[in-house]
Amino acid sequence: MSLARLLSGSDWETADHDAYHTLDSLDAGKTNWFVDYDPTTTFVSYSSASFTVTVSLEAKGIPAVTPGVAISFTYTYNIPWIAIRDLSDFSSYRIEWIHDFNEQNDDTLYGPSSNTYTTKPGFVVLAKNVTICDSGLHYCWIGTYAHVIARYKVTFGRPAWLGWEYKTFTSQTIYPYVSYGRSYTW
Repeated sequence: MSLARLLSGSDWETADHDAYHTLDSLDAGKTNWFVDYDPTTTFVSYSSASFTVTVSLEAKGIPAVTPGVAISFTYTYNIPWIAIRDLSDFSSYRIEWIHDFNEQNDDTLYGPSSNTYTTKPGFVVLAKNVTICDSGLHYCWIGTYAHVIARYKVTFGRPAWLGWEYKTFTSQTIYPYVSYGRSYTW
């Protein structure tokens, strides 16, 4: 048993953290696109107390849709004793990472998965400029918007009589909605 578990009085420790993001099906590929995400590969650092992940995001405009748009952003974060698995699929408008902890290994060479951790993967959504009007209300809105659907899941594990016991907690579906525009009436 690790020292962290002994001191906390609990034998539960983090097993996995799943971050799932998709675009609303009405907008995906029509007015919203994922154009970049990172990390885009699997990193395994089960034997390192501090593994640096570099996230580089870039977006360029889509010709005839969002011409002239260009951004670039890079940052780093450290993860202890963990593996990041990329399960993303651009064709399904899905960005997903699993942060897999080494909960079943109490070898002194490896750290406990009960360490404090921060995950900071990232993605870029490109949104088309649209005009939405309601002639009955004499109202128009011109601008961009993005409908991202997000869910997060954390699984905890602990030793049991025959292997390991797990409990998973899933967030409610979160709908981050970002918009920029102006409206007018007539």
